[in-house]
Amino acid sequence: MKNRTLYFSITSLCFGALAAALFFQYHDNLEPCILCVMQRIPFLLAGIITLIAGLQNSSCRKLNYVYSFALLLLSLIGGLLATRQVWLQHLPISQRPLCAPSLDFIFSTFAPSEIVVLLFTGTGDCGDTTWQLFNLSMAVWSLLVFCGIFLLALYLIMQQRLQR
Repeated sequence: MKNRTLYFSITSLCFGALAAALFFQYHDNLEPCILCVMQRIPFLLAGIITLIAGLQNSSCRKLNYVYSFALLLLSLIGGLLATRQVWLQHLPISQRPLCAPSLDFIFSTFAPSEIVVLLFTGTGDCGDTTWQLFNLSMAVWSLLVFCGIFLLALYLIMQQRLQR
């Protein structure tokens, strides 16, 4: 499979995940938790990077390495955030961290260092499972997509190494 096709496939996957998240938020009125919002950032950045890579269709191996490693890093970050949310969902309710106020309140009252901690560790809200498909929560589906992107990024890196 050509790099361009892979890049556009990953772009579609990322923007599809974002579209699904926005659909559930605005159509089904599912309010996203902090970790859900944070997972959107790697999806968005990975989608933009792969869109640029696909449109550019560069034959420069070094540039393709940069795109692939950036994609690998973003999928790792997103995967870690999704893993944290899946872990929170499987904790007993008594062991979950306390629920946090809304993001607007957090940004207006908390110190920047406290915001960073909250954004990356999640809250009790992140442990709620409000939607499932085939008995898998949205966080698990997000983790599966990040794993797929990670594997595709590895494939792109290995493909570049074999073309030496």
